[in-house]
Amino acid sequence: MRVIRTHNLFSRLIGGFAGVTTRNPGGVCACAPRLAAGVRPVSRVANHPLKWIWMALLLVCLAPFQAISAGNGSKFVNWAELRTAEHPPMVNTVSVTLQQSRTQSTVEFLQYAPNASSAVSTHVGTTWYRDASGTFVAVNPPVAVGTGAPIDLSSPVPLLATGLYHTGEPVFVRVTDLDQNLNSTVAETIIVTLTDPKTGDTEILRLTETGPDTGIFIGYIQAVHTNTTVINNGALSVSDASSINALYVDSVDANDRSPGTALVDPYGIVFDSVTGKAIDGATVELLNPDGSVATVYGDSGLPANIFPNSLLSGGTAVDTEGVTYNFPPGGYRFPYVHAASYKLKVTPPKSHVFPSTATKTAIQALPGAPYVLLDPGFRGEVFSVVAGPAVKIDIPLDQKDGVFWLSKSAEKSTVSIGDHLGYRLLLENNSPGKTVFSPVITDKLPPGFRYTKGSAKRNGVTVVDPVISSDGSTLTFTLADIPPSTSVELRYVV
Repeated sequence: MRVIRTHNLFSRLIGGFAGVTTRNPGGVCACAPRLAAGVRPVSRVANHPLKWIWMALLLVCLAPFQAISAGNGSKFVNWAELRTAEHPPMVNTVSVTLQQSRTQSTVEFLQYAPNASSAVSTHVGTTWYRDASGTFVAVNPPVAVGTGAPIDLSSPVPLLATGLYHTGEPVFVRVTDLDQNLNSTVAETIIVTLTDPKTGDTEILRLTETGPDTGIFIGYIQAVHTNTTVINNGALSVSDASSINALYVDSVDANDRSPGTALVDPYGIVFDSVTGKAIDGATVELLNPDGSVATVYGDSGLPANIFPNSLLSGGTAVDTEGVTYNFPPGGYRFPYVHAASYKLKVTPPKSHVFPSTATKTAIQALPGAPYVLLDPGFRGEVFSVVAGPAVKIDIPLDQKDGVFWLSKSAEKSTVSIGDHLGYRLLLENNSPGKTVFSPVITDKLPPGFRYTKGSAKRNGVTVVDPVISSDGSTLTFTLADIPPSTSVELRYVV
């Protein structure tokens, strides 16, 4: 109605300015004289510049009222109308739709953290999941780990940004996309897809805006460990060392795609700081800062479910509920601990030492990188854990120093011209942990001695001849790797 009234007012004003008939309250008509067959409004307007100024002021005053109701997707229609005494009215219109500029979205994972001082209390509305039939169904209220009680969503929920989750923990997802805030008076919704490639689960969620006019959307789903994965059931199946992937695609801008990834119960890895290979058999203990035994809980997080604080890398562990945990090569994990400070004590196999003195730059250049080197923490220092799953810490171990021996002997001590003389080289690697890689032996022969082709043998097996210098006096042997605590015998004849 505002637009119609404005149009009528403009018509009267323009009509009066252009010489079209207008009426005063007394009903007396004032008609413009007809100078020819038609109207010439231009000449009439020139006689009333003050009226045009007043109309311009009126337009400026009315503009804010129109802007107040403008929103994303609003349609504006402007029209021009010509009236003459000789012809029917002629109208031309043009329409413009208001479209906000596109904004880049972001996806974040959040963790329920009621005991973390840095957690931010956030309103979380009901989340919906799409079932197998395509119908959206309300997700069950999220349950806090270790309590079995649903989280109260009627009050703001304390949430903390995270990249780690524990099996059985509620997963909160936050999407920020300001151009999806289409209606400033209601809390709107968007769609996000969560997947776990390791379990094969896929769940499609409808997230609700945290409030009218925020452009921030938060939803939740429970992470569960099951033997059978069921997709589209409102619970996300996860497993140890798997990852949760989130994907949001703007419904009106396919180029706006925001992914996010979080890890589930990741294993720490004990590995060689020289080769990057996983090391089994290292004893890893979680201790309090004063050296006393730390309390660790099993996957359920329940106070009665105690998990060992000491375990072997690459081995197994059993909690008090009877659940067995199998670790991958070099792997270890402490499922759940209270928010506090801790330290790691590592007793390595006899071939290695702890802590490592290798630089983080050198370690991150190894096969298997990148490693999670919590600093302080990975060299046995005290570190802090916030509420939630225990942190992932990879532990490098240095190879223990040993002795590498090379000895040379001759088969006899006296020879004559034209005799054959056999030499024996013995290489001993006494290090319990270090490999000698591609050793090279350079042997300078006495004057008058020459190598006998085809005579070289390693551990009794014939090998290729050495590289011989142009004058025949120098022999160069390149050998295969010598593992820890082994020796190699090289024989040849001159």
